[in-house]
This record gives sequence, structure tokens and C-alpha cells, in this order.
Amino acid sequence: MFFCPAFERFRPPAVEPMAERTCYGVYSSSYSTNLPFKPFGYPPNQDAPLEKPHKITEVYSAARASETWALVDLDQLGSPNVGWKAEIPPTPVHGANRTYLYFDSHVATKKAGRQGTY
Repeated sequence: MFFCPAFERFRPPAVEPMAERTCYGVYSSSYSTNLPFKPFGYPPNQDAPLEKPHKITEVYSAARASETWALVDLDQLGSPNVGWKAEIPPTPVHGANRTYLYFDSHVATKKAGRQGTY
């Protein structure tokens, strides 16, 4: 559903097919403290108990939606500890920037942070 053409250009060479790859990361409370919960929920069989997805109205009432991102470009510098690190580009695919989709539906770019940060 979401696919960035730049991701395909900069992906590691062994990653095929592109249809099965993760191009974007979703907001997690480990990335930011804007929300006291994981808006997309937490899947079962992980290290934490199941948390169901939250309604967008909950996100709006808990944080400023224009300042809280929902999706971000993935790269190894920003996600150094993920188990599927070899499947994502080594550096941000938009040069020194990452693209963010915010909960109020706007899209913006921000300068890529240091390793392990978004």
C-alpha cells in the first residue's frame, strides 16, 4: 500500500521481491514520548501483551496530531536494532532527510537524526 520509489533505488541488493519489503516504520512510543500508548497497537506473540489499535480521536486528544508522526522512511541508521536491518537501506533514501506522515495527515521532511533516532 505504501511504497517509496527511493526505497527501491537504495535497498540492499539481495532484497527481493520488493512487494514484501517494509519501507516505512510506524510510530512507537520507543521513538517518541508524544503519546503514552502505541496508536497502531501491538501484535500478539511479541515481547509485550496485545494492545489493540487506538482510534484516531484518541491520538488527537492525547497529543498534538500536527507534531506526532505516524509513518517514517526506514533506514539502518535510524533503526540500528531491528531484526530485519539487512532488508532496509543503509542510509536515509532522501539524502540527509527522512519523510514523515503526521497524524493530522500532512507530510513533511526532517533532517535525519543521529544513529538510532527519528
